[in-house]
Amino acid sequence: MKQQVPRIAIDVSNIDFMESHALGILVSHFLAMQRQGREMVLINTNSDPSQRDHADHQPRETSLNRSCNAADNTV
Repeated sequence: MKQQVPRIAIDVSNIDFMESHALGILVSHFLAMQRQGREMVLINTNSDPSQRDHADHQPRETSLNRSCNAADNTV
């Protein structure tokens, strides 16, 4: 049987915009991992309001901020 990684960290520091299909894939994988008792986190999310643009609205619109764990630096 293939060994599964217990935790995956995705660095989003260089992402300015993510279209809805990509967001859907992230949420789908997050939920699948959660069901398996594993964890997926987004790291280096931009928490500085002065650096935000239209991408700031995506987490709220998709409930990604309530669904996925996020951290401002590396795991």
